[in-house]
Amino acid sequence: MIILRSVSNFAMQWKGASAYESLMSEGGDEYSSVEAAVRNVHAVGAAVLRGLLGERTP
Repeated sequence: MIILRSVSNFAMQWKGASAYESLMSEGGDEYSSVEAAVRNVHAVGAAVLRGLLGERTP
């Protein structure tokens, strides 16, 4: 079994702002850091799967 974990750090706000303000400034209703985390875990998972199946990675 392989478990992949991806994180996005939205708790580190800039000076003078709350964590919520920092998170919401990343794109309103969208969380840009979450999108990057999902893209990264997909890329790693796809490479791991290709390796397990004996396929060449691009």
